[in-house]
Amino acid sequence: MDEKTLRTQRGLLIRLRNMMEQYERFSINGPKLMRGLRYQIAVDATDVNGDTCMFPACGCPKADCSRQSQCRPQQLGAPWANRLG
Repeated sequence: MDEKTLRTQRGLLIRLRNMMEQYERFSINGPKLMRGLRYQIAVDATDVNGDTCMFPACGCPKADCSRQSQCRPQQLGAPWANRLG
């Protein structure tokens, strides 16, 4: 893909992630409904950026993990969820 197409694809991925996160935060059934979209965004991101891309689980602002020195997945879910035993 040429650079213009990559920028367009990455912009679309960012817009989809933003929409998905809004639904997850403000809708009662948001996380359950958005699970499929999150998976599709991840598949599309690896198609655009390669197999090492972790978008949308990462915090990359440009949907391109290769441009980040240390791209790590964000903590998903409620902050207290990992402390439940």
